[in-house]
Amino acid sequence: MNRHTLLVVLTIFGMVACLFAQGGKTDLGTIVVTATRRPTEAHKASANVTVISRQEIEHATANDLGELLQQYDQIKVGSNGDLGALKTVSIRGSTAEQVLVMIDGRPVNDTAFGVARLEQILLTNIEQVEIVRGGTSALYGANAVGGVVNIITRKASRDVPVIETDASIGSLNKRMYHLGLGINKNKGNYLLSMDRQLSDGYRDNENLKLNHAYGHVSYDFETLGLVTVKGDLFQSKTGVPGPNYTSIDQWDDTKEKAASTPFDRMENDKNYGLIEHMFFIGDT
Repeated sequence: MNRHTLLVVLTIFGMVACLFAQGGKTDLGTIVVTATRRPTEAHKASANVTVISRQEIEHATANDLGELLQQYDQIKVGSNGDLGALKTVSIRGSTAEQVLVMIDGRPVNDTAFGVARLEQILLTNIEQVEIVRGGTSALYGANAVGGVVNIITRKASRDVPVIETDASIGSLNKRMYHLGLGINKNKGNYLLSMDRQLSDGYRDNENLKLNHAYGHVSYDFETLGLVTVKGDLFQSKTGVPGPNYTSIDQWDDTKEKAASTPFDRMENDKNYGLIEHMFFIGDT
């Protein structure tokens, strides 16, 4: 099975920032945008909102968004297997098609089947996750009957070059590698992140090869506004072993692992690019 998706979006926003200007700065605490489509203090949002911070993500024992979300109340993650296997989310008993998943406000639910594939969303590039439980169809349409999950992607945070590396191994010969480069200097913000995941799987022909790259470049031209360019490349190849009908009494650490479809493969290629120009009108 081959799937190729390419999405390019150009957005231009004019924002009036002077109407509620204050003389001094106020610490608003945790800010969410998903519940009302505008920046709101989390404790003032009318909806049931959970915010997962970058610090919480780093301390979580999870490899992808699906494994992270299943640790929270009223959320159920359906999974077809281990690393790289299909994972979908439901909230408060909804179906997976009734939960809208977005990245920086961009829906990522499959246009054909209506579900979002959480195993394709890695945690290394996520700054914050906002979960809104309950129907928000008035704001987001029919896909949001159960709720909304909005992922806010990372930006570089330091004014010196930062190199971030990580490598880990696990059972079934899992190997996960990450390399990140970033700097937030003067008026520019630059971030590049690359990931590779490999696994042999439990059964024959259940191996996984996954490659992912994410880039973010933004520059503040002051009176001309803030221009942001970012892109995401995702590629995975997974074996499809097919059903195995070996009864438990015949398991011998070999028969139960045999693949009925030893040559079937599933490939996924998803790429997107975004160009955004944001400018402000009035005094800020």
